[in-house]
Amino acid sequence: HKNFKEYDFYLWRYADEFDTKDISIKKALELISNNRAKSIKKALFKNYLFQIENLNRYDHKIVSLFIELIEDDNILKELIECSFVNINLTASEIERFKDMLIFLLHHYSQKSLLKLFKDIDIDDYEEKLYFIDTLNSFTDAKSVLSEEFEKVKCNLYALHDEFMVCADANFYLNMQHHKFNYNSSEIEKCIEVGEYRVEVPKTPKELYIWAKRLHNCLTSYYHNIINKHSTIYGFFMDDKLEFAIEVDTQFKQIIQYSGNYNKELNSKQSKVLEAWRKRFGMRLLNYEIDD
Repeated sequence: HKNFKEYDFYLWRYADEFDTKDISIKKALELISNNRAKSIKKALFKNYLFQIENLNRYDHKIVSLFIELIEDDNILKELIECSFVNINLTASEIERFKDMLIFLLHHYSQKSLLKLFKDIDIDDYEEKLYFIDTLNSFTDAKSVLSEEFEKVKCNLYALHDEFMVCADANFYLNMQHHKFNYNSSEIEKCIEVGEYRVEVPKTPKELYIWAKRLHNCLTSYYHNIINKHSTIYGFFMDDKLEFAIEVDTQFKQIIQYSGNYNKELNSKQSKVLEAWRKRFGMRLLNYEIDD
């Protein structure tokens, strides 16, 4: 190349960003360092050597993002020294990672993010895929995060699950004008039992709200409801959803039931469910009860 003075630029993934007259690798690395502290420049150069010698390429994009967005020099130095900066992402994934990093910096300390990225093992194939899936879920949820995101522990698995929940929210809230269709047999089971009121979710949005209230995966039953494989019933007391059950539409059996965070029902809830079950001649799946 007419402007590059050193052969190793051939190994740079984004060398075209430095297409200025008589550019050297030292000068390019200085530009990436953006006049940060001397310790940052040393860490940057060590990482450059590592990538060239061990990965046979150089990708500065993650390092550049950290230099741009992380203010604490000590934390920045440790980030550049951790293996995460060597992750191989596409240009599109890098752009989405920048968005996610900015979001995380609004909710977590720089120290928490340092631990997050140091704990991600990019050499573990499954863990790297989990990170990519987390990035994809963040992107899917981006438009509703300001309203739906609930702060969780700053680790890959907790963030992945919360972004998944928010991505579900984005999907279901966009379907708020859709309605579930129920037959008369399903509707007749919406009655009052003692202090409880039994209802079915009327819309995908309502199903999502139920899942949020119970902190479980009720939204995953959306397709079962649409395809008439099962019906979800919610048991309310004083307008508060206490627990929900899934009923097999074909065999008229209660497949599963659970309360908040998928906990087992307490004795009062169990008695209410038992009374409701007997009234409509249902059985619990794989569990026979004397009627």
